[in-house]
Amino acid sequence: MAILRIRLLQRGVFKGIEGPFQVAGSYAWASPDALQLKVHYVNWISALGLTLCFEDNKVLLTLTENYSSGEGVTFEGTLAH
Repeated sequence: MAILRIRLLQRGVFKGIEGPFQVAGSYAWASPDALQLKVHYVNWISALGLTLCFEDNKVLLTLTENYSSGEGVTFEGTLAH
């Protein structure tokens, strides 16, 4: 089992914005070694795309935002056994 904990934003970024935030999500296997996830903030105007690519015991997580241009940010890690 792999556990990924990633802090993407600085603390206090959403200070003053009333929560809780509701999310909806979807996922699909793009290929046998790539899982794509989409997280939509229901009461917000943004969404996150996460792609996990597995290769042997290595995993790459690419994070993209629907409101920014570019390739996104990629994190590399290893699977725990």
